[in-house]
Amino acid sequence: MAIDFPASPTNGQTFTVGSVTYTWDGTKWTAVASGGAAVTDKIEEGNTSAEVIDTGSDGRFVVTTEGSERARVDSSGRLLVGTSTARSDFFNTSGYTPTQQLEVVGTNVAAAQSIVSAGTSNWPAYLVLGKHKGSVGGTPSLVADGENIGHISFQAGDGSEMVEAATIAVRADGVTGANDMPGRLVFSTTPDGASSPTERMRISQNGNLNVPAVYSFTGPVSANVGVDSDGLLFRATSSAKYKKDVETLQDAYADAVLNCRPVWYRAKEAPSSFDAEWGYWGLIAEEVAEIDPRLVQWKTTEIQYLENGSAKSVPCDPEPDGILYDRFVPHLLNLIKRQKEQIEAMEARLSALEAS
Repeated sequence: MAIDFPASPTNGQTFTVGSVTYTWDGTKWTAVASGGAAVTDKIEEGNTSAEVIDTGSDGRFVVTTEGSERARVDSSGRLLVGTSTARSDFFNTSGYTPTQQLEVVGTNVAAAQSIVSAGTSNWPAYLVLGKHKGSVGGTPSLVADGENIGHISFQAGDGSEMVEAATIAVRADGVTGANDMPGRLVFSTTPDGASSPTERMRISQNGNLNVPAVYSFTGPVSANVGVDSDGLLFRATSSAKYKKDVETLQDAYADAVLNCRPVWYRAKEAPSSFDAEWGYWGLIAEEVAEIDPRLVQWKTTEIQYLENGSAKSVPCDPEPDGILYDRFVPHLLNLIKRQKEQIEAMEARLSALEAS
């Protein structure tokens, strides 16, 4: 029940509710128990194990259940759940202490160890998912490599319970230390027939983008993107600033490509936009590797999925996996140039014979 204090009290006026007497000191009501001991103002709802407590002296408003504090609104207007100390240091923003925020601290809660700010005229709104690991208000503990820092889960009912359909997670991506917090961003989705997400894409601490499915989803068309066997995407470069130990191609290497066997084939698996009965021209990676291994893309890693759905790249025995068709251009150009010289020499000899 709510306490209906007298309106417009005078200094020193008292008001008694049950065993508690309140005295107006000119600015607020102060409660004392029978015998003069100070007590905490409270509004009890049915029993003493569930109560709303208002200390009054510092402006905070506290909710307790079963004798333990569960939430409070502090004197700055912050709503704190699972903590009595505002953790504005989570923002790590010089000169900024949020005044409108929701903070939830704990485990297995909707927004574990987080801060939500509505923003101000000078600062945007913030949603912070933090991994503190220390006591609330104390010094944060070190986060280990690979440890989950923040996790957003998208769930839906499967008819009996809520199941994750996709997640976005941030994990430590390397050895952490003072002012050193490398992190990676991981996107996961749940495949048809499964009940837990599997990692699909990763942005590592150095900005590299790994998409394992890009490597496994192949097609018979020319490649417009470079991808390693662990799903790392990259671009090809040709500038001299990226090269060292530059040598002119030897004729023997160019002559060797003439031993390659051109073939016609159909793809075992092709993108849905292509007719499965279409045929293509190409080469066989295993055959080309025996002629010149530098003309082949090699598979050197494999993706393994851990029980938590995250992807792990592990070394494997190298095996030919693709043809670097663009690497044939220097060899063919060498052959064309030499054939051109031979043709010019033959034409000169023929002209000399015709003139004699």
